[in-house]
Amino acid sequence: WMNSGTALKDASDEFKNQLSEAYAEYKYDPETWAKGTNKQQLDFMMRNSFDYKMWLLQQNRSGTKGIYFHKNNKCKVISKHDNLQKDIEDYLFQDKYQYHHHWQEGDVVLSDQILTLHKRQTNDSDKLSKRVLNRITFRLSNTDGYVESNNTFKQG
Repeated sequence: WMNSGTALKDASDEFKNQLSEAYAEYKYDPETWAKGTNKQQLDFMMRNSFDYKMWLLQQNRSGTKGIYFHKNNKCKVISKHDNLQKDIEDYLFQDKYQYHHHWQEGDVVLSDQILTLHKRQTNDSDKLSKRVLNRITFRLSNTDGYVESNNTFKQG
């Protein structure tokens, strides 16, 4: 897992300013990040395929700020700074912002999908056929307008 909240806290003011002026266009793409997954599972995941845009700087409901950079999907950073996408990747994926979990039976890991990025370490189809992953997504209530005012992309 990569923790973008900690990374943002450590970032220079110049880098934060570049991030604040930029967003990314994404295409949900399990064919990229789920290599080795059997065709039936991949077809099931593709039923939810969509394109979306997100501001790079995000804040979760608890007030923690971080960088939304989901490079595992197709990603294109839109910025007036030519190398920002590469700069983000180089910066975020330093060892000091990563957590490597050494799985044991019964382990459970919870992560904030806005402020972290995770990936599995193998594309070995034999290992993947034995892998069990239960993903639980909580639908966020928008009764207070939080989702629309903080996470919805509005250009202009």
